[in-house]
Order: sequence, then structure tokens, then C-alpha cells
Amino acid sequence: MTTERPGYLAYLLRLWRANADAGTVWRASLESPHTGERHGFANLELLFAFLEEKTEGLAQCAEQAKDITMQMHSTYHHTADNECRSLINAVMNCPSIAIA
Repeated sequence: MTTERPGYLAYLLRLWRANADAGTVWRASLESPHTGERHGFANLELLFAFLEEKTEGLAQCAEQAKDITMQMHSTYHHTADNECRSLINAVMNCPSIAIA
């Protein structure tokens, strides 16, 4: 299934202990149920950094979607269809925004 919703992330999280030179550390992997893509992490700090990056990207896209939606509404009521299409294309460039 490849359906994605804006503002929503889903991963299968796996955690395990591993012996390292400095002692025992936690390793992690994330797998997307939508794509099967996997990400491996040597420690929890790298896992948290990855998740923070992903959620910041979603927040930025949500703000862009809000701004563009307002512009589209205004454009639809006041200008030609070509301008509205260009705004829709701008929305489609943000991977976390879905158009129904």
C-alpha cells in the first residue's frame, strides 16, 4: 500500500542491544509499511535525529500547504484557471501534501 496522508508518518520500529567497544548500545531500524524502505541506526541519537528531521519537514510542508491553499482559494475566485493550476503544481512539489 503506498497511500500517504499529510501530517502522518508510519514506521515499524525495531530495537536491540548490541555489544560495542564502549559497552552495550542500542541499535534501531525503521521500516516504512508503505514502501518497505528500511533505515538502520547505530544508536538512539541517530534514530532521534532522523525522526526530528522527518517531522520538521512535515511541519514545513503543512505551513506551505496552508499558505498555498489560501492563495488557491483567492485565485479561484478572482483569476483565470491557469494561475490556479500553477498553484496546484506548487503544492504537488511538497511530497507530504496530498490533494484529494
